[in-house]
Amino acid sequence: MAIEITKSFTIDAPREEVWKFLTDPERVARCLPGAAITEKVDDRDYLGTITVKVGPVSASYKGKIRFETLDEASGTAEIVATGQDVKGKGGAEMRLKSRVAELSPGHTEVTSTSTVNITGILAQLARGMILLLSDQMFQKFTEAMAKELGKEGR
Repeated sequence: MAIEITKSFTIDAPREEVWKFLTDPERVARCLPGAAITEKVDDRDYLGTITVKVGPVSASYKGKIRFETLDEASGTAEIVATGQDVKGKGGAEMRLKSRVAELSPGHTEVTSTSTVNITGILAQLARGMILLLSDQMFQKFTEAMAKELGKEGR
Protein backbone atom coordinates (compact mmCIF):
# COMPACT_ATOMS: atom_id res chain seq x y z
CA MET A 1 0.00 0.00 0.00
CA ALA A 2 1.62 3.28 -1.13
CA ILE A 3 0.65 6.44 0.71
CA GLU A 4 1.70 10.01 -0.08
CA ILE A 5 2.03 12.35 2.88
CA THR A 6 2.76 16.08 2.66
CA LYS A 7 3.58 18.10 5.76
CA SER A 8 4.95 21.53 6.50
CA PHE A 9 5.79 23.52 9.59
CA THR A 10 7.58 26.66 10.60
CA ILE A 11 10.17 26.98 13.32
CA ASP A 12 11.78 29.96 14.98
CA ALA A 13 15.34 29.12 14.00
CA PRO A 14 17.72 30.27 11.26
CA ARG A 15 17.56 28.35 7.98
CA GLU A 16 21.20 27.22 8.30
CA GLU A 17 20.57 25.77 11.77
CA VAL A 18 17.43 23.93 10.57
CA TRP A 19 19.31 22.56 7.53
CA LYS A 20 22.16 21.26 9.72
CA PHE A 21 19.65 19.60 12.03
CA LEU A 22 17.57 17.94 9.28
CA THR A 23 20.65 16.59 7.48
CA ASP A 24 21.96 14.92 10.66
CA PRO A 25 20.15 11.56 10.89
CA GLU A 26 21.28 10.96 14.48
CA ARG A 27 19.70 14.22 15.67
CA VAL A 28 16.54 13.55 13.66
CA ALA A 29 16.25 10.01 15.06
CA ARG A 30 16.42 11.37 18.63
CA CYS A 31 13.26 13.33 17.83
CA LEU A 32 11.32 10.40 16.32
CA PRO A 33 9.79 8.13 18.95
CA GLY A 34 11.06 4.58 18.52
CA ALA A 35 13.83 5.49 16.03
CA ALA A 36 17.59 5.06 16.32
CA ILE A 37 20.62 5.30 14.05
CA THR A 38 22.76 2.24 14.66
CA GLU A 39 25.62 2.88 12.23
CA LYS A 40 27.02 5.57 9.96
CA VAL A 41 28.22 3.78 6.84
CA ASP A 42 29.51 6.93 5.10
CA ASP A 43 28.46 10.59 4.66
CA ARG A 44 25.25 9.63 2.83
CA ASP A 45 24.37 6.16 4.13
CA TYR A 46 23.17 5.09 7.58
CA LEU A 47 21.68 2.01 9.22
CA GLY A 48 18.92 2.26 11.77
CA THR A 49 15.84 0.90 13.48
CA ILE A 50 12.33 2.14 14.17
CA THR A 51 9.40 0.69 16.07
CA VAL A 52 5.89 1.98 15.36
CA LYS A 53 2.58 1.20 17.02
CA VAL A 54 -0.80 1.61 15.35
CA GLY A 55 -3.63 0.74 17.70
CA PRO A 56 -2.97 -2.77 19.01
CA VAL A 57 -0.37 -3.55 16.32
CA SER A 58 3.31 -2.74 16.58
CA ALA A 59 6.12 -3.41 14.13
CA SER A 60 9.88 -3.03 14.38
CA TYR A 61 11.97 -2.37 11.30
CA LYS A 62 15.69 -2.55 10.64
CA GLY A 63 16.99 -0.84 7.54
CA LYS A 64 18.96 1.71 5.57
CA ILE A 65 18.73 5.45 5.02
CA ARG A 66 20.43 7.14 2.06
CA PHE A 67 20.66 10.81 1.16
CA GLU A 68 20.07 10.72 -2.61
CA THR A 69 20.22 14.51 -2.96
CA LEU A 70 21.59 17.20 -0.66
CA ASP A 71 21.55 20.74 -2.06
CA GLU A 72 22.17 23.22 0.72
CA ALA A 73 22.03 26.23 -1.62
CA SER A 74 18.43 25.46 -2.63
CA GLY A 75 17.57 23.90 0.74
CA THR A 76 16.39 20.65 -0.84
CA ALA A 77 17.09 17.07 0.13
CA GLU A 78 15.86 13.68 -0.99
CA ILE A 79 16.12 10.67 1.29
CA VAL A 80 15.38 7.03 0.52
CA ALA A 81 14.78 4.65 3.42
CA THR A 82 14.10 0.92 3.29
CA GLY A 83 13.49 -1.50 6.09
CA GLN A 84 12.41 -5.02 6.85
CA ASP A 85 10.22 -6.09 9.75
CA VAL A 86 12.55 -7.77 12.25
CA LYS A 87 10.09 -10.71 12.45
CA GLY A 88 10.20 -11.10 8.66
CA LYS A 89 6.54 -10.16 8.25
CA GLY A 90 6.81 -7.27 5.84
CA GLY A 91 8.74 -4.17 5.02
CA ALA A 92 8.59 -0.48 4.33
CA GLU A 93 10.07 1.90 1.77
CA MET A 94 10.00 5.68 1.91
CA ARG A 95 11.12 8.42 -0.45
CA LEU A 96 11.16 11.80 1.28
CA LYS A 97 11.65 15.09 -0.53
CA SER A 98 12.07 18.11 1.69
CA ARG A 99 12.71 21.81 1.34
CA VAL A 100 13.94 24.31 3.90
CA ALA A 101 13.14 27.98 3.20
CA GLU A 102 13.81 31.15 5.16
CA LEU A 103 10.55 33.07 5.66
CA SER A 104 12.31 35.89 7.50
CA PRO A 105 15.52 36.11 9.52
CA GLY A 106 15.34 33.44 12.24
CA HIS A 107 12.07 32.02 10.92
CA THR A 108 12.18 28.91 8.68
CA GLU A 109 9.60 26.80 6.88
CA VAL A 110 10.14 23.08 6.29
CA THR A 111 8.02 21.29 3.68
CA SER A 112 8.22 17.57 3.05
CA THR A 113 6.49 15.12 0.78
CA SER A 114 6.97 11.43 1.36
CA THR A 115 5.79 8.39 -0.49
CA VAL A 116 5.58 5.42 1.83
CA ASN A 117 5.01 1.86 0.68
CA ILE A 118 4.23 -0.63 3.44
CA THR A 119 3.88 -4.40 3.20
CA GLY A 120 3.02 -6.92 5.87
CA ILE A 121 1.07 -6.44 9.08
CA LEU A 122 0.87 -2.63 8.99
CA ALA A 123 -0.35 -2.70 5.39
CA GLN A 124 -3.40 -4.60 6.59
CA LEU A 125 -4.53 -1.59 8.61
CA ALA A 126 -6.80 1.02 7.16
CA ARG A 127 -5.19 3.96 5.39
CA GLY A 128 -6.76 6.28 7.97
CA MET A 129 -4.89 4.56 10.80
CA ILE A 130 -1.58 4.96 8.94
CA LEU A 131 -2.29 8.66 8.35
CA LEU A 132 -3.21 9.08 12.03
CA LEU A 133 0.11 7.49 13.02
CA SER A 134 1.89 9.84 10.62
CA ASP A 135 0.16 12.86 12.17
CA GLN A 136 1.07 11.74 15.70
CA MET A 137 4.72 11.11 14.79
CA PHE A 138 4.91 14.45 12.97
CA GLN A 139 3.55 16.29 16.03
CA LYS A 140 6.02 14.60 18.38
CA PHE A 141 8.90 15.17 15.96
CA THR A 142 8.27 18.90 15.51
CA GLU A 143 7.94 19.39 19.28
CA ALA A 144 11.16 17.45 19.94
CA MET A 145 12.96 19.31 17.15
CA ALA A 146 12.01 22.66 18.67
CA LYS A 147 13.41 21.50 22.02
CA GLU A 148 16.56 20.12 20.37
CA LEU A 149 17.16 23.46 18.69
CA GLY A 150 16.38 25.28 21.95
CA LYS A 151 13.61 27.34 20.42
CA GLU A 152 10.49 26.09 22.21
CA GLY A 153 10.14 29.27 24.27
CA ARG A 154 9.95 31.72 21.35
